[in-house]
Amino acid sequence: MAGMETGDLDDKCPRKLSSQLREEVAASLVKNGANTNSPCPIADAIFDALYGRLWIQSKVIRSNKLAEQIFELIKMDYDATLDFYTNRRESTLRKTIFLEEDEELRELQAAVDAAEAELSELRKGLESVQQQERLEMDVWLAQYGVERLVHTERISVLQRRQQRIDSRMQQLDEDRDLLSTTADLFEWLSTL
Repeated sequence: MAGMETGDLDDKCPRKLSSQLREEVAASLVKNGANTNSPCPIADAIFDALYGRLWIQSKVIRSNKLAEQIFELIKMDYDATLDFYTNRRESTLRKTIFLEEDEELRELQAAVDAAEAELSELRKGLESVQQQERLEMDVWLAQYGVERLVHTERISVLQRRQQRIDSRMQQLDEDRDLLSTTADLFEWLSTL
Protein backbone atom coordinates (compact mmCIF):
# COMPACT_ATOMS: atom_id res chain seq x y z
CA MET A 1 0.00 0.00 0.00
CA ALA A 2 3.06 2.23 0.00
CA GLY A 3 2.63 5.12 -2.37
CA MET A 4 -1.19 5.08 -2.22
CA GLU A 5 -2.69 8.54 -2.05
CA THR A 6 -4.99 9.37 0.87
CA GLY A 7 -7.91 10.01 -1.49
CA ASP A 8 -7.67 6.47 -2.90
CA LEU A 9 -8.90 5.02 0.40
CA ASP A 10 -12.56 5.87 -0.13
CA ASP A 11 -12.69 4.21 -3.58
CA LYS A 12 -10.41 1.20 -3.25
CA CYS A 13 -9.11 0.47 0.22
CA PRO A 14 -12.32 -0.42 2.16
CA ARG A 15 -13.47 -3.17 -0.22
CA LYS A 16 -9.98 -4.55 -0.68
CA LEU A 17 -9.27 -4.42 3.03
CA SER A 18 -12.59 -6.10 3.83
CA SER A 19 -11.59 -9.08 1.69
CA GLN A 20 -8.18 -9.16 3.33
CA LEU A 21 -9.78 -9.06 6.77
CA ARG A 22 -11.78 -12.23 6.12
CA GLU A 23 -8.74 -14.08 4.77
CA GLU A 24 -6.44 -13.03 7.58
CA VAL A 25 -8.97 -13.81 10.31
CA ALA A 26 -9.52 -17.29 8.85
CA ALA A 27 -5.75 -17.84 8.68
CA SER A 28 -5.33 -16.62 12.25
CA LEU A 29 -8.05 -18.96 13.52
CA VAL A 30 -6.38 -21.95 11.84
CA LYS A 31 -2.94 -20.93 13.07
CA ASN A 32 -3.96 -20.17 16.66
CA GLY A 33 -6.51 -22.94 17.04
CA ALA A 34 -9.39 -20.57 17.96
CA ASN A 35 -8.94 -20.52 21.76
CA THR A 36 -12.09 -22.17 23.16
CA ASN A 37 -11.57 -20.55 26.56
CA SER A 38 -12.29 -17.16 25.04
CA PRO A 39 -15.94 -15.99 24.92
CA CYS A 40 -15.27 -14.41 21.50
CA PRO A 41 -12.48 -16.38 19.79
CA ILE A 42 -13.07 -14.87 16.34
CA ALA A 43 -13.11 -11.34 17.74
CA ASP A 44 -9.86 -12.11 19.57
CA ALA A 45 -8.38 -13.41 16.33
CA ILE A 46 -9.29 -10.15 14.61
CA PHE A 47 -7.54 -8.20 17.35
CA ASP A 48 -4.44 -10.43 17.49
CA ALA A 49 -3.94 -10.77 13.73
CA LEU A 50 -5.10 -7.46 12.35
CA TYR A 51 -3.77 -5.03 14.91
CA GLY A 52 -0.32 -6.48 14.30
CA ARG A 53 -0.86 -6.02 10.54
CA LEU A 54 -1.88 -2.39 11.05
CA TRP A 55 1.23 -1.78 13.14
CA ILE A 56 3.43 -3.04 10.29
CA GLN A 57 1.51 -1.08 7.65
CA SER A 58 1.76 2.13 9.66
CA LYS A 59 5.54 1.96 9.31
CA VAL A 60 5.31 2.29 5.54
CA ILE A 61 2.31 4.63 5.28
CA ARG A 62 3.49 8.20 5.25
CA SER A 63 0.05 9.75 5.60
CA ASN A 64 -1.18 9.69 9.23
CA LYS A 65 -4.71 10.35 8.00
CA LEU A 66 -4.65 7.22 5.85
CA ALA A 67 -3.33 5.15 8.74
CA GLU A 68 -6.08 6.47 11.00
CA GLN A 69 -8.75 5.60 8.41
CA ILE A 70 -7.44 2.05 8.11
CA PHE A 71 -7.34 1.75 11.90
CA GLU A 72 -10.95 2.93 12.22
CA LEU A 73 -12.08 0.39 9.60
CA ILE A 74 -10.45 -2.47 11.49
CA LYS A 75 -11.81 -1.22 14.81
CA MET A 76 -15.38 -1.12 13.43
CA ASP A 77 -15.05 -4.73 12.24
CA TYR A 78 -13.69 -5.74 15.65
CA ASP A 79 -16.46 -3.97 17.59
CA ALA A 80 -19.17 -5.44 15.34
CA THR A 81 -17.75 -8.93 15.83
CA LEU A 82 -17.72 -8.50 19.61
CA ASP A 83 -21.39 -7.46 19.58
CA PHE A 84 -22.39 -10.33 17.27
CA TYR A 85 -20.75 -13.09 19.28
CA THR A 86 -21.86 -11.68 22.63
CA ASN A 87 -25.49 -11.62 21.43
CA ARG A 88 -25.18 -15.10 19.91
CA ARG A 89 -23.73 -16.48 23.17
CA GLU A 90 -26.65 -15.04 25.19
CA SER A 91 -29.14 -16.48 22.67
CA THR A 92 -27.49 -19.92 22.90
CA LEU A 93 -27.69 -19.88 26.70
CA ARG A 94 -31.40 -19.02 26.59
CA LYS A 95 -32.08 -21.83 24.10
CA THR A 96 -30.14 -24.29 26.28
CA ILE A 97 -32.26 -23.39 29.32
CA PHE A 98 -35.51 -23.82 27.36
CA LEU A 99 -34.39 -27.19 25.96
CA GLU A 100 -33.54 -28.47 29.45
CA GLU A 101 -36.90 -27.26 30.74
CA ASP A 102 -38.73 -28.96 27.87
CA GLU A 103 -37.07 -32.28 28.73
CA GLU A 104 -38.06 -31.98 32.40
CA LEU A 105 -41.62 -31.03 31.47
CA ARG A 106 -41.85 -34.04 29.13
CA GLU A 107 -40.75 -36.32 31.98
CA LEU A 108 -43.31 -34.69 34.27
CA GLN A 109 -46.04 -35.12 31.65
CA ALA A 110 -45.15 -38.80 31.27
CA ALA A 111 -45.49 -39.31 35.03
CA VAL A 112 -48.82 -37.45 35.04
CA ASP A 113 -50.09 -39.52 32.10
CA ALA A 114 -49.17 -42.75 33.90
CA ALA A 115 -50.95 -41.62 37.07
CA GLU A 116 -54.03 -40.55 35.11
CA ALA A 117 -54.08 -43.90 33.31
CA GLU A 118 -54.08 -45.64 36.68
CA LEU A 119 -56.84 -43.33 37.84
CA SER A 120 -58.87 -44.16 34.72
CA GLU A 121 -58.53 -47.88 35.42
CA LEU A 122 -59.71 -47.36 38.98
CA ARG A 123 -62.76 -45.46 37.75
CA LYS A 124 -63.61 -48.27 35.35
CA GLY A 125 -63.24 -50.78 38.15
CA LEU A 126 -65.52 -48.70 40.32
CA GLU A 127 -68.44 -49.45 38.01
CA SER A 128 -68.02 -53.22 38.25
CA VAL A 129 -66.85 -53.77 41.83
CA GLN A 130 -69.36 -53.80 44.68
CA GLN A 131 -66.97 -52.43 47.29
CA GLN A 132 -67.77 -48.93 46.12
CA GLU A 133 -66.63 -47.04 49.19
CA ARG A 134 -63.17 -48.60 49.19
CA LEU A 135 -62.73 -47.99 45.48
CA GLU A 136 -63.90 -44.39 45.88
CA MET A 137 -61.19 -43.93 48.49
CA ASP A 138 -58.62 -45.44 46.09
CA VAL A 139 -59.81 -43.09 43.37
CA TRP A 140 -59.55 -40.11 45.69
CA LEU A 141 -56.06 -41.12 46.80
CA ALA A 142 -54.98 -41.57 43.19
CA GLN A 143 -56.38 -38.15 42.28
CA TYR A 144 -54.62 -36.61 45.26
CA GLY A 145 -51.39 -38.32 44.26
CA VAL A 146 -51.63 -36.88 40.75
CA GLU A 147 -52.24 -33.37 42.05
CA ARG A 148 -49.43 -33.63 44.59
CA LEU A 149 -47.03 -34.97 41.95
CA VAL A 150 -47.86 -32.11 39.60
CA HIS A 151 -47.49 -29.50 42.33
CA THR A 152 -44.22 -30.92 43.69
CA GLU A 153 -42.62 -31.37 40.28
CA ARG A 154 -43.63 -27.89 39.11
CA ILE A 155 -41.97 -26.34 42.13
CA SER A 156 -38.86 -28.46 41.57
CA VAL A 157 -38.68 -27.50 37.88
CA LEU A 158 -39.03 -23.79 38.68
CA GLN A 159 -36.33 -23.98 41.36
CA ARG A 160 -33.89 -25.75 39.05
CA ARG A 161 -34.70 -23.28 36.28
CA GLN A 162 -33.93 -20.31 38.53
CA GLN A 163 -30.66 -21.88 39.65
CA ARG A 164 -29.56 -22.43 36.05
CA ILE A 165 -30.58 -18.91 35.06
CA ASP A 166 -28.63 -17.43 38.00
CA SER A 167 -25.58 -19.52 37.14
CA ARG A 168 -25.66 -18.56 33.47
CA MET A 169 -26.26 -14.87 34.20
CA GLN A 170 -23.22 -14.93 36.50
CA GLN A 171 -21.19 -16.46 33.67
CA LEU A 172 -22.46 -13.77 31.28
CA ASP A 173 -21.41 -11.06 33.74
CA GLU A 174 -17.94 -12.59 33.91
CA ASP A 175 -17.80 -12.75 30.10
CA ARG A 176 -18.86 -9.10 29.83
CA ASP A 177 -16.10 -8.12 32.25
CA LEU A 178 -13.60 -10.01 30.11
CA LEU A 179 -14.87 -8.33 26.93
CA SER A 180 -14.71 -4.94 28.62
CA THR A 181 -11.10 -5.61 29.62
CA THR A 182 -10.30 -6.63 26.03
CA ALA A 183 -11.93 -3.46 24.69
CA ASP A 184 -9.95 -1.34 27.16
CA LEU A 185 -6.76 -3.05 26.04
CA PHE A 186 -7.66 -2.34 22.41
CA GLU A 187 -8.22 1.35 23.20
CA TRP A 188 -4.90 1.48 25.05
CA LEU A 189 -3.04 -0.17 22.18
CA SER A 190 -4.61 2.27 19.74
CA THR A 191 -2.80 5.09 21.52
CA LEU A 192 0.61 3.49 21.02
